Amino acid sequence: MKKIKIEQYNPKWSHAFNELKNAYHSHINPNLRIEHIGSTSVPGLAARAIIDIDIVVKTKGEVLDLIGALENLGYIYEGDLGIEGREVFRRSLQDVPLLYEHHTKWHQHHLYVCLEDSLAFKNHMAFKNYLMTHEDAVKEYSELKLALAHQYPHDMDRYCKEKTPLITLILKACDFTDEEIAKITAENVE
Repeated sequence: MKKIKIEQYNPKWSHAFNELKNAYHSHINPNLRIEHIGSTSVPGLAARAIIDIDIVVKTKGEVLDLIGALENLGYIYEGDLGIEGREVFRRSLQDVPLLYEHHTKWHQHHLYVCLEDSLAFKNHMAFKNYLMTHEDAVKEYSELKLALAHQYPHDMDRYCKEKTPLITLILKACDFTDEEIAKITAENVE
């Protein structure tokens, strides 16, 4: 099993996201809404150096259209993996997205297609936006992640589970209901 590696924030993560965003706009649709989410999107937050990306759509029909377009770029569609409203795409190779004009490897990333009105997307954006406006939470979350990676260096399930209480507090501060938080927790921990 791979070791969990947490790095201090790196501004190159934003550049890597923008390169990928430009590729999707150029090769799929220039009007796509594409969001940089997850820990690498928050300045100052320690993170696993993996860019998380949400392509945001309004309808399930748009999701179906994107499956083929993303498969043409070398992604493998994996379904929602138990999280309603969030479709997962895995890279088949480090070179994905496969573009003739791009001759270097892309930064490691996770790609999702989310319905705009889904709880999954609401969670992604609320959590990010909270951290973007609360430096104390960024510091606390960074310290927690670094400590957990040290304590459970090869146990991703435990690492994720132990982050849950802090994530839950942040989601409560973002006015998520207890029912929504329970659903998010169940989907992400189990």
